[in-house]
Amino acid sequence: MKRRYLIPASTKTITRLLRENRRLQANLDAERMCSASLRAALDHQRRAALTDPLTGLYNRRAMDQRLGTLWADSDEGPFALLVLDIDYLKRINDTHGHISGDTAIRRVAEILRRCIRAGDCAFRFGGEEFMVLLPDTTPEGAISLAESIRGRIEAHNRTLPREWQVPLTVSLGVASRKDGDNPISLFERADRALYQAKHSGRNRVVYEDSLV
Repeated sequence: MKRRYLIPASTKTITRLLRENRRLQANLDAERMCSASLRAALDHQRRAALTDPLTGLYNRRAMDQRLGTLWADSDEGPFALLVLDIDYLKRINDTHGHISGDTAIRRVAEILRRCIRAGDCAFRFGGEEFMVLLPDTTPEGAISLAESIRGRIEAHNRTLPREWQVPLTVSLGVASRKDGDNPISLFERADRALYQAKHSGRNRVVYEDSLV
């Protein structure tokens, strides 16, 4: 039997193979970077689609999605909902201009963010309207939080310029999940409580059980 000998590759062949390997690796790295950039861009677009640009809070679209998810996830425990409305925002706009009105909206959003827990969710779903979802929160806890939000916003008036003529306050409606509830029925009760708060003098919290 004849012996077979391996013929070593020439230096030129090795150099060519190494160059080709580096080229392929560079192409692979470029494709990975492009893929990561596309994923980041898609994530940014998804977040932008669910975020209110003025306040940075979630928007109405996110509210509809998140409410259903949190409702299902906390099916066994208490669940509360706050709706709040900036009092006399039109008067603020008319007196101080829309830039000041936007500032008032952002200030309310900032206070909401500071007041709620990590598992809660705050949304701006209208011009001066906000909503807070409170999973695992009793009626007493929800009322306490609503009063804290109202009081902090009222206290914020002390930081406003002297020429500011319209006080910055909010009215809040609070409702808690009951047997047979669904997200729509809970929201409707909180909204009725908000309506009562605004028509009872504003700058106050009304809980659903106090409605006549």
